[in-house]
Amino acid sequence: IITAELPGISPESVEVAMAEGMLTLEGKKEEERRSEDKERTFHLWEREYGSFERTFRFPLEIAEEKVSAEFANGVLTVRVPKLQQQKAPPR
Repeated sequence: IITAELPGISPESVEVAMAEGMLTLEGKKEEERRSEDKERTFHLWEREYGSFERTFRFPLEIAEEKVSAEFANGVLTVRVPKLQQQKAPPR
């Protein structure tokens, strides 16, 4: 299980991809900037923005078709199950 805290990022701005045994998380946070001026009182609100990408390689074989992701309350949870190996019969 991989979890990523992504506060302020919408689920539509996050992409999860699994290919050739590598999991890639990509996303982008949009810029938000507000300012107000009321009777010489000035307020300014800025937030950081930008894009990110993280790639994970797994030491074991992964059941790529069973990888699932869930995004709730700013936390992305990706479940990456191991490929079930057939045990060799005893000799």
